[in-house]
Amino acid sequence: MLLTSPHALTEAGRNLKLKYPEAAGRLEERILSSITVVPEATPEAVKVGLSNGLPPKDAPILGAALQAGADMLVTGDSRHFGHLYAETLRGTKVGSPAMALTAVLFPGES
Repeated sequence: MLLTSPHALTEAGRNLKLKYPEAAGRLEERILSSITVVPEATPEAVKVGLSNGLPPKDAPILGAALQAGADMLVTGDSRHFGHLYAETLRGTKVGSPAMALTAVLFPGES
């Protein structure tokens, strides 16, 4: 199951409009129908992100993933999340899209 938070969804939409404006409409039309939107991170969950070196704009993304019990937080933001790649925090592994694809294609090997 794919999960996202309102905060992450807003950030993804903003990034799509900036980098790929022609694709922004497809986010809602095609992709969102297969994604479950989970609640925003509580202040306590945001603190976990901050304590793991994330900037205030990204800490809620990790917090929501942890709060939702996600198996993996997948992010291409290596600048802010790269130091957490391959780390497991409270049961949620943090990884790049390539790491997630490897985990799906070769379960048990990552």
